[in-house]
Amino acid sequence: MAEFCLILLIFAGLGWLIGSGTAIFVIGAIGGSIMVFMGFQMARSSTSIQDLQNSGETSNDYGPILNGILTSISNPYFFIWWATVGWAFMLKGMELAGILGVIGFLVGHWCSDLGWFSTVSFFTTKGSNVMKDKHYKIIMSASGIF
Repeated sequence: MAEFCLILLIFAGLGWLIGSGTAIFVIGAIGGSIMVFMGFQMARSSTSIQDLQNSGETSNDYGPILNGILTSISNPYFFIWWATVGWAFMLKGMELAGILGVIGFLVGHWCSDLGWFSTVSFFTTKGSNVMKDKHYKIIMSASGIF
């Protein structure tokens, strides 16, 4: 959803704004601050695997779609990628096959996102069944620091 809105803005002629130095600085500062905060929260979390498995609850009432949108737009690299690489691929798709080239790129991109995030989700779920709490906390702390 967030990607779709950003793509519409780029095609509406606002790609220069998203890729400007000022926008990159503001997006980087805000998104970077959010990512540092999230990393700090992750590193200091004392939640165990057992607690996560037993709770069965989500972290808030927003739901997975809004959580996904908020996660995407808080990542500064999301905007930078679309203003540079994503835009270049869409232009190349337009050059090669017109609107079908753009649609082909977008469908391929979204399918690769789905494949990647499904794989990560699958292995996260399977890993939580075999991983010990001590290892989980070490990995979460290390991930939060980076």
